[in-house]
Amino acid sequence: MTEEERARRKRVADLVDAYYRIQKTRKGIELREKAMSRDEVELIPAKAETVEEGDWDEEDLETGGGREKDKNKKQGKILAETSASVRIMTTGQKPKEIEIPRSRIKAIRYRRFETWEDAKKAIFCFPVGRDREANVSSDTFLAMEEDIKHEFKGILKDWRVWTDWLVEVKGIGEVLACGLWAHIDPMVSDKPSSVWKFAGHHVQGVEEIESGDRRRGQGHAPRLQKGRKRDWNRALQTILWNAGQSLVLARGTYRDLYQEIKADEVAHAEMMYPADPVMLSGSILAQALPGTRKGFNIRNLASAKAMLKRAAKAGEEPELVRVKLTRGHLDARARRRMRKIFIAHFLQYWRMTLGLKTRPVYIVSKDGVHEEIPILRG
Repeated sequence: MTEEERARRKRVADLVDAYYRIQKTRKGIELREKAMSRDEVELIPAKAETVEEGDWDEEDLETGGGREKDKNKKQGKILAETSASVRIMTTGQKPKEIEIPRSRIKAIRYRRFETWEDAKKAIFCFPVGRDREANVSSDTFLAMEEDIKHEFKGILKDWRVWTDWLVEVKGIGEVLACGLWAHIDPMVSDKPSSVWKFAGHHVQGVEEIESGDRRRGQGHAPRLQKGRKRDWNRALQTILWNAGQSLVLARGTYRDLYQEIKADEVAHAEMMYPADPVMLSGSILAQALPGTRKGFNIRNLASAKAMLKRAAKAGEEPELVRVKLTRGHLDARARRRMRKIFIAHFLQYWRMTLGLKTRPVYIVSKDGVHEEIPILRG
C-alpha cells in the first residue's frame, strides 16, 4: 500500500468516526427534544414471569425476537384523565389509544411543549449578538451528517466493489461501505478467518465436547478483559455490527439468509454446555438438576452460580449441562453468522476485482452439512 493510499484510508476512517460521533450526539439531542414534547406514564413493574421451555412461533422468525421495548413506560399524548384511569395515545409506527388504570401507574411526566418543533426552538435555539441565532438542535447535526455522506459519494464513485456490487445490496449505504473500505486491506486479509479475527467475529475459548453422536466446538465471542490487550479492531467490529442490523431491516437477500440461519438455530436450540456460569447465563435449563427444575431461566451470572451451588450441595457436579437458548440468544447467533458470511463475501469480491486468489464461502448447518454460499445481490 502506497503512502498516498494509506493517507486516504486514514482520512476516510476519520470521516466515518466523525459521522458516528455526530450521529450519536444528534440522537441524544433528539431524545431530549422528543421527551420534552410528549407525556410519559411509568407503570408499576409486573412480577417477573417464569420462562418455561421455549415456545417458538412464526412471529419470532419474522420479527427477530428477543428485543422488546420497555414495557413499563407508555409515551405519547394524554387524551383524558379520571380518578380511575388515564387514556393515552401512544407514539411509534402504529399509534394506538390505550386506557391505563390508576392502580398500575407509578408516575406521570407531563410534556413541557406541544410539538417537537417548539421544543427545538425553546431549548436549542438562542440569540448570540445582534440579528444572529445559534441553532444547536438535532437539525444542525443532521445537516452535518448529510455533508459527510455527500463526501462519501465522491470517494466511492471509482471503487468497483461499490459500483459493481455493494450499491445493489439492500441495507449497505455510503457510510457502511466507506467504513469497510477504510478498515479492511484485501492484500493482508487473504481468507475469511483473518478478516473475522480482525473484525472481532472470531471464537475464543473453544473446547471440544461430546454432544449426542457428534462433537461440537463450544466457544464464545471475544470479550474485553481487564489486563489483556484487545486483539481485534473495535471500530470495524462496530461497523460490521451496524451493517448486520441494516441488512436485516432492509429485507433484502441477506435478510432471507438470516431467516434461514435463524430457522436452523431454532431447530437446534438445545445443546450441551460446560458447567461454567459464564457459558450458562442467559439460557434456559433443559434438564432437571438437584434444587432446580427443568425450564428454569438462568437470567444472569448470579443465577448460574446459585444453580450450580445447589447441585454441588446435593453431591452432583456435572461437567456438562443441557440448556435451551433463549429467543434473544438465538437471534443474536443468527445475526452474527449472517454478518460473518457478508464480510466474507465482501473480502471475496474485493480480491476478485484485484485479480487475487479467492476462497469460496461455505455455511455449515447445525447438522454438519457444508453448503457454498455465492455472493448475494439485492
